[in-house]
Amino acid sequence: MKKIISLLFILLWAVPAWADFGVDFKSMKKGTKIYYSTSSGARWVTTFKGKRGKFFVLESRSSKNKWKSFYNRQGHLVRVERKKGGDSYFEPYQCGRQVGTCNMITHDGRSTNVSSSRALRLQQKHVYQTKGSDGEYTAIHTTKKLGFKPGTVEMRVETVKDKHRLTLTKYNLIGYFEEVKKGKKTWVKITKIE
Repeated sequence: MKKIISLLFILLWAVPAWADFGVDFKSMKKGTKIYYSTSSGARWVTTFKGKRGKFFVLESRSSKNKWKSFYNRQGHLVRVERKKGGDSYFEPYQCGRQVGTCNMITHDGRSTNVSSSRALRLQQKHVYQTKGSDGEYTAIHTTKKLGFKPGTVEMRVETVKDKHRLTLTKYNLIGYFEEVKKGKKTWVKITKIE
């Protein structure tokens, strides 16, 4: 019986490692540039800046903004610092790159003023249910967020469910990402890596 329990523990412990597709920064050269475009016509360039402390850093620039993305050693996003629009934090990390069901919390760096002397920083709870293999994945993403009812200080919980489809490319980067939210499809794709 102890052997069966030990084997079950080993198998359960090992599955997340097999089912994880974080960015492969160990193979990426410092200075690598990644070019993106979107269904809305937006474009930006992301540059790999190397490792800073315990994080791998990608710096992105568009015509309207500049931001840095920080990834843990497994290649998962943990923080985004924006020049405009506030910072975002992911706990334990942005888990959309993990097959199976995972939970995370995001903290938005922006706060909402509830009176002249008080501000409230809101968080969102996310559940990803991701399936797939060999670089092709789909996910159901559910977000629960707390917000204000329009024109009041009364709080409400809003639940949003959307579907994702993604394809991996070089360095385990997401070469194509498609989202369907409230019946509307949008996409982001990598156009070039150099």
